[in-house]
Amino acid sequence: MINLLPPESKAEIRAAHTNTLLSRYIFLLMMAIGLLIAFVGFFYFYLANVRANAEREITDNNQKVANYKKVQKEAETFRSNLSIAKQIMDKKVDYTRVILRISNILPSGIILSTLTLDPSTIDKETSLNAHAKTYQDALNLKESLEKSGLFSDVHFLKIDQPEASNTSPSDEYALKVTMSVKFKREVIR
Repeated sequence: MINLLPPESKAEIRAAHTNTLLSRYIFLLMMAIGLLIAFVGFFYFYLANVRANAEREITDNNQKVANYKKVQKEAETFRSNLSIAKQIMDKKVDYTRVILRISNILPSGIILSTLTLDPSTIDKETSLNAHAKTYQDALNLKESLEKSGLFSDVHFLKIDQPEASNTSPSDEYALKVTMSVKFKREVIR
């Protein structure tokens, strides 16, 4: 086939064809930009709506929290009162039970004359005075206190044997024993 069109017409046809393609590309580009703007606008309004809802919910929650401030304050007061009560109960000592435990470990032939027991003497050295019939009873007392698990650092301070002129025949527990002991924490539990 022979093309008989003059070259100027051919150039105009090619230019018209190129213009048609360019106008299609421009139209498609405008459509794409329009869609992109529409998506951006849609997401902007969506996010603005979500933000407004979140701010509204925060405001509502802050109002609810303000309503519960009194309850929260009462709970904190109650919690502090409980901790104070726990401290008091931790320091409470049932002395009757402690004395019964100590009396149960005393060997026969021993009478306690003084026993100082209060929270300040726990884990600290204190003296214990007793009367014994014999030296063997005094040794048994020391051994019994050591084995009991209620005392630590048990040792004699002195053992006094009264003079024969100062004792009466009826005084069975004439031997005075002074011991140094430390009450363990387990004594008060």
